[in-house]
Amino acid sequence: MKETIILLYFLQADYGRRLLRFLTRKKNKQIRLELMTERERVMWRTETENQRIVVLTDDEGLYAEAKKEVILLGKADDRRQKKILQYQRAEGIYEDLLKILGYKPLEEQKKIQKGVIMFFSPEGMIVTEPAVMTAQYLGTKGRCLFVSLSGFPVYFDGEFSKDPHWQKRDIGELLLCPSEKLFSAQLPQYVYPFGSADMLTPFAHYKDLLDCGIEDLKKLFERLLTIGEYDSLVVEMGALSESLMEFMVCADRLFVVDKRDGFGDVRKKVFLHYCEMEKKNELLALAEFIPEWEEIQNWRENLCTLPLVEWSQNNQLMSRMEHLLEKEGGPEDGCVWEDME
Repeated sequence: MKETIILLYFLQADYGRRLLRFLTRKKNKQIRLELMTERERVMWRTETENQRIVVLTDDEGLYAEAKKEVILLGKADDRRQKKILQYQRAEGIYEDLLKILGYKPLEEQKKIQKGVIMFFSPEGMIVTEPAVMTAQYLGTKGRCLFVSLSGFPVYFDGEFSKDPHWQKRDIGELLLCPSEKLFSAQLPQYVYPFGSADMLTPFAHYKDLLDCGIEDLKKLFERLLTIGEYDSLVVEMGALSESLMEFMVCADRLFVVDKRDGFGDVRKKVFLHYCEMEKKNELLALAEFIPEWEEIQNWRENLCTLPLVEWSQNNQLMSRMEHLLEKEGGPEDGCVWEDME
């Protein structure tokens, strides 16, 4: 069966973005998702394109007027009339959507041990702790590599030290490897033990990071996962650059850490505004907003005195990371989960 384009148009714009993010994470190649913000544009697309296009909406007026396939997400549950009950778990919405489209659910693999998991924050460097904790958790599940794309990386050799370990190697040199054979031979010289995970040496200077192109970064991630045989890369994204949004789209999962206070709320809205200005709908779909955990303030000082390997033996920490990475679906009130809310 050919790919179906699904246009998501929602009067409740925030809900539409969260639903788009959830559906995107399903990575179902039978459907292509697009978030629409203008009603007239939705109508024009359905009337002018030959490929199968289905509209998923909460707009009853659009559902009544449409001449082609429109699925209404609302108070009724009637697949024959192409109506899906909104007030159910997000997984149920996804399953009903596939049934109406005539698709069978694809078997999903657990994603927590695979791919690029990135942490970013408009607040700056509050992402280091959750990124390092995630690397320690995933290091107990498979081969995990911690990658710091920060202008001021926290870097130490093997165990925590208040003095940075000034490495002789630089990730920038690894980017220049012309062949996969040479990359494979040189990679061990750029990787250090990092508790239950490994750490890749950061850039020697923040200007080198700013000069890094998006294609170079994609190539590096691909090589680390394939040639380096890592199950997961945990990336601390802390530097602003012209390619910031393109960098973040490289991730399989993107956690945006924000402070739940007045300034944090403003910065979150600025981030969303930038995404809309740059027409980065795929980034809006990918981003999972999580608050800076209250426990971080209590853990921060103690964690810096512990051997990293003991982080993965802390049941409270590991339970927090498992909850973050494995959580799916939504609550019964019909609103897709804002992860960690």
